[in-house]
Amino acid sequence: EADGGRLAVGGRGGEVEVWRAESGDLLASVSVVPAGPRRAVAVSNWVEWLSWRGDGGALGCAAGRCVALLSSGGEVVARREASGQVAALAFVAGEFKRVDEAAEAGAGWRGRLAVGTYGGVEWLCAGGAPAESLALGGGAVRCLAV
Repeated sequence: EADGGRLAVGGRGGEVEVWRAESGDLLASVSVVPAGPRRAVAVSNWVEWLSWRGDGGALGCAAGRCVALLSSGGEVVARREASGQVAALAFVAGEFKRVDEAAEAGAGWRGRLAVGTYGGVEWLCAGGAPAESLALGGGAVRCLAV
């Protein structure tokens, strides 16, 4: 970005922080893992996957089986638990946009994030669209390009 760019950093507690790269100012801090009891040790709370949309307008985040879709301002616009450990993230090009400025948090957005898991590809859909999946059988989807 012309204004110094942004840096997204994930940590072990399921938190994502977005920083202004040039100034070091913290812009947002968001939990990928929903509030409440932390998952068993077998499911990691480390944020292991971050993916900016090509234009920087959104950020996909994953910790263990928890996936969140954030607006550029750090608003959680969608969240779900994947069927397995997340192994890859990719945005569907050109789909992520705000369609209703007056809508409640998350409801005014549209777009999809492809989520690679063990056994297939799932979709995290903003705006309450139904979540779809593509079962591919055994093994992990380790990378995605949409």
